[in-house]
Amino acid sequence: AVVAGFERARGEYVCLLDADLQHPPEQVVTLLHQAQRTGADMVVATRYGAGGHLDGLGGWARKAASHLCKWLAQALLLDRVRTVSDPLGGFFLVRRALVHGVALRPMGYRTAMEILARARPAKVVEVPYELSPRQAGRSKANLRQGVTFLLHLSRLLREVPQAGRAWKFAFVGGLGAVVNLGLLFLLSAAAGLPRSLVWLLAVEAAVLHNFIWHQTFTWRERKEAGARAWLRRAAAFHLSVAGTVAINGAIFALLSIAGAPLILAGAAGIAGAAAFNFVAGDRWVFRPLRAGKEPLGT
Repeated sequence: AVVAGFERARGEYVCLLDADLQHPPEQVVTLLHQAQRTGADMVVATRYGAGGHLDGLGGWARKAASHLCKWLAQALLLDRVRTVSDPLGGFFLVRRALVHGVALRPMGYRTAMEILARARPAKVVEVPYELSPRQAGRSKANLRQGVTFLLHLSRLLREVPQAGRAWKFAFVGGLGAVVNLGLLFLLSAAAGLPRSLVWLLAVEAAVLHNFIWHQTFTWRERKEAGARAWLRRAAAFHLSVAGTVAINGAIFALLSIAGAPLILAGAAGIAGAAAFNFVAGDRWVFRPLRAGKEPLGT
């Protein structure tokens, strides 16, 4: 119903709020003024920002569940959702052009999260409000809605490339470690293979594994067609891996010289190297396609 309403709307902005008066209708004008004053693509009425209250939710269990779901959405989806204090609220105003042509597929009542993840507004501002006690009807919050929320999160993670990209990167890295260690174990049993060759083959297999997964999963919307593009990116990825190894070793050596414990120095090296590898992948190896270039599969 909400998506159908967005499609039929004709104004510059569209506002969504509940009909049970928990969302104060008089605040709609405030949201509109903020959008016009700041040029924001989306204005979210927040219960969590300074000046906001969620007393209308009722008991401590409802409030705790609300906080938990909010934190889970921000932690898993990251990107635009992470920057908004109330991404699950049902009271917001959005520029209609932002959602025009975007295939919105909300599950349950988390339309704001759907728009933040799929439409990715460039500028979002927040307006605090007090959630009032329900004036009519009954709350639809129950276990079934909780399951629907988790399914919605899962769908966004699967369908929206930018959603939770850092977690996708970490997942691929974990699989690469399994490939590396598994091949070390299997090849070490092969007679006549030098230990150094076993290590080299296992590392190269893991690097190629990670590159293919990142290109088809982590940064799949930036995938380019053609063998030359594949080879160029594969070479760049190998260089970024070499840089990752160098940064890992440099951090480990510096902290070791400074007297840091072995495990701490090793963990810091891994963390620094992983951060470098992600940034290098996002900004260099799998950088956004230039204007005029078509991604593979379009």
